[in-house]
Amino acid sequence: MNKKGEIGIGMLLSIAVGIIVALVIFQASAVGIGQATTSQTMNQTFVSPAVNATIDLKGQELLSIPHVEWNNTLSNITTTIATGNYTITERISATDGLKRIQLQVLDPAATATPTLSARTWRISYTFGPEGYIDDAGARSIAGIILLLAAIAIAIYALSGARRLD
Repeated sequence: MNKKGEIGIGMLLSIAVGIIVALVIFQASAVGIGQATTSQTMNQTFVSPAVNATIDLKGQELLSIPHVEWNNTLSNITTTIATGNYTITERISATDGLKRIQLQVLDPAATATPTLSARTWRISYTFGPEGYIDDAGARSIAGIILLLAAIAIAIYALSGARRLD
């Protein structure tokens, strides 16, 4: 008596379920790794904080030198703000306890410029979003993990197909 057909149907179903589960996990991992390895660009307008106060900007890793400017409403001229009038650092936020990029307006007496607090500023910079892998080697390894997972799924499918023969 040949029971090869009965074993094949059960094996086929288990292989199909295994491949579907692996692909769902693979897709979720790919989205997470994509977000953790891709930088983003910010072009944001906001009202600057009071002197010596800080505000949280978007992102956790500052990847470029920010360009900061403000629009003088009296002359309607956009002016670049010199870096001595503010500081931008990566710190732990007092608001949510996560690593953030923070901007602080410096004391105008110390910078010999009129106060720039409570004015509309525009800032442009490249940043790493939450969960960004800041080490280039680690970002490369994260991509390789996806490649190895795809190879493992293919090997599982091929070995299952071989068992059906």
